[in-house]
Amino acid sequence: MDLPPSVPPASPPKPPPSAGGWPDLAGAGLIEESRPVALARMTILILTATLGAGLIWAGLSVVPVQVVAAGRVSPPPPPLVLTVPDGGVIARIEVRDGEAVTAGQVLLRLDPALVAAGLAQARAQMAALQAHADRLRARIDSRPADLTSAPSAAPMLADSVPGEAERQAAVAEATIVAEIEQSHAALREVERSRLVLQKELEAARQHLRQRQEQAARLLISRARLQEAEQDVTQLESLRGQLQTKDQAVREALAEAEARLADLRTGQRRQAMDELAVTLDTLTRSREAVGRLEQRAQRLEVNAPAPGLVRGLAARHAGESLAPGETVAEVVPAVAGSAVEVRLPLSEAERVRPGQAALVRSGSGGAARSGRVDSLGEAGIGGDAGLPTRPVQILVLSSDSAGLLPGQAVEVAIVVGERSPLRSMLAPLLSRLGVEGGV
Repeated sequence: MDLPPSVPPASPPKPPPSAGGWPDLAGAGLIEESRPVALARMTILILTATLGAGLIWAGLSVVPVQVVAAGRVSPPPPPLVLTVPDGGVIARIEVRDGEAVTAGQVLLRLDPALVAAGLAQARAQMAALQAHADRLRARIDSRPADLTSAPSAAPMLADSVPGEAERQAAVAEATIVAEIEQSHAALREVERSRLVLQKELEAARQHLRQRQEQAARLLISRARLQEAEQDVTQLESLRGQLQTKDQAVREALAEAEARLADLRTGQRRQAMDELAVTLDTLTRSREAVGRLEQRAQRLEVNAPAPGLVRGLAARHAGESLAPGETVAEVVPAVAGSAVEVRLPLSEAERVRPGQAALVRSGSGGAARSGRVDSLGEAGIGGDAGLPTRPVQILVLSSDSAGLLPGQAVEVAIVVGERSPLRSMLAPLLSRLGVEGGV
């Protein structure tokens, strides 16, 4: 059976073009709906890119961290008054009134002649006292005194001990020592004589025994025997005399040694008393030498700081100046105006000398450049009565015009740098307990 031919499905009929060329309203509506979506996407992309760029800038860039406080302009430093503490005669004037000077520059010099003479005399006096103290120590230690050196011709102080008494004591000791040495020499001589006499006595006794044997055998006469007996008797008598002399010398030696011991004991006691007085005088003499040496170093009047010389009282060389007399004033040269602020201790811990600072004389006023000059000691200050620390700010000379002493100002001290992102997140991180921020 034959199948009928397949017929393709019929497509929907296309609408005929509108008469007179009217647009397709359905297609136009689709186009109008797609335009706001594209614009919104573009806007989101731009905002996202801008936010990302802002975050990158906030994370990579840095801004200064400032400590802001109210301050007040300090008055200028007062003039520095220069005096001559010891007085003297002017040898030379090095500057003129109104001249600019640097720190340490010599303004005038005093004549060193009188100071040098007094210092030489004081040193000679100190040397004499030192030598006397050494001799007293030698007497205390029982060392032989040096009798060859003459007493020092240097002037002594009123309470120092004259050298003649010391020499007399040394001579008395030397005399007793000489007696002791003579006694020892006499004992040695007696001992030598005793040994010789002992040998002679033994020989005489041997000879007497021979004579007695010969007389018993009637070989010699009675007279010859008596001669031998007389020789022995004389030698024994001499031996007794030597023993007596030895005893006398030993007694003299003991007496001399006792006198020497008493003399040395008395001298040691006296020397100890004299040494105490001498050492006290020597201490005062050394102090006098030290004062004169310091005075010799103060023969120049120097400028304590850079500035201008004002009111120079000295006019010519040879003029005498009384101790403590004022010779001039130095008006310090300041590099700008000083401003003092008091910061709480927590903020003052971040402040260091040399840090930059900005000073404003009022709301909306121009900022003046400065730097931290110094930090003072912490103390109680401010209206709240809390511990604070004074900080001195030095405003540069080029920016200090218009600042008056006592004027209230606002100071911003640059204590560091950090990123804007860290600044924005610091309060949040602080609440979360994260130290140091981002």
